[in-house]
Amino acid sequence: MVKNIPKLLPMKNKIVLNQVFIFTIFLTFLHSCTFPDLRTLATITSSEAKYITPISATIDCNITNGGDAYISERGVCYSKNPTPTIESTVVKQNEWALNFTIYITCLEVKTKYYARAFAINEKGTAYSEEISFTTKNWEIGSLSDFDGNTYRTFKISDLDQTWMQENLKVTHFSNGDQLLHVQNPTDWKNLKTGAYCVLPNFSDYKEIYGLLYNAYVVEDNRNICPTGWHVPNEAEWQVFSDYLGGDEVSGGKMKESGKTHWISPNTSADNSSGFTGLPGSSRLEDGYFLDAALGNYGQWWSATSTNNLEMYGHALSYLYGSKSKGQVSKNYGRSIRCIKDKS
Repeated sequence: MVKNIPKLLPMKNKIVLNQVFIFTIFLTFLHSCTFPDLRTLATITSSEAKYITPISATIDCNITNGGDAYISERGVCYSKNPTPTIESTVVKQNEWALNFTIYITCLEVKTKYYARAFAINEKGTAYSEEISFTTKNWEIGSLSDFDGNTYRTFKISDLDQTWMQENLKVTHFSNGDQLLHVQNPTDWKNLKTGAYCVLPNFSDYKEIYGLLYNAYVVEDNRNICPTGWHVPNEAEWQVFSDYLGGDEVSGGKMKESGKTHWISPNTSADNSSGFTGLPGSSRLEDGYFLDAALGNYGQWWSATSTNNLEMYGHALSYLYGSKSKGQVSKNYGRSIRCIKDKS
């Protein structure tokens, strides 16, 4: 009788077992070893503050080295005292980016602040060199028109412009000549002379939003603004917008904040310029009112025209933080702001 003989493992299985054994030894070796931690604090820089208004400022930041570690938070910390930290007031950058811009608002007027950019990774918090800036001052005044209406005015300390803070509501030119009041749509669309109107069905419209005027009012050399003031031209509008950071961001700084007059979301509105733009809507060139758009947007005339049919204008919207501009028919009805003549 033949005894059972143990079966030998195939050569392939032996090779696999040897590999597993060697790998196990290798893992044990790795586990017993220590490796240097190459991670470091991040390196971050910041620009000097720019587009400074009485209540806001903008700071550009740049993470030049992430420290070979995941950056969990980044932003700017600021304070009225030197050497701010993340325990101070912080504005964070929510989107992942190495280069980012932080907009700080709700500051105090004519106040010095200290700021540092920061970046947090697994090794800790890194800060940029400290910068400081001082918010601007508002020079607030008042102005009366021919009808006796009184308006607030404002000037940002280092900007050589003084603006009305409210929309015009006068019904006479500065020399006393009466301005036409036209509500009928057909009469309005056929006008070739200056006229004004009010948005119908809103009893307090004039007191809150002022009047709507066609562009022929703006062109009339009798001047719709009080003596010593005028409707701003394109260059003057652009100087104001550029001071605030350009058309892409100036809209939010020009809109009245909150939801008292603007509908939600009133994007980026903080009125840091002092302009206090309101959503008074407009009137179309065919004479029909956009009363359903009250609260959605505001539109203002510029004194610049490139042809006989159109005039430049500027608009703010509840949806955007930008300011838009373009040419529209002179028969549109829009709001007017006045700017002080330079002596």
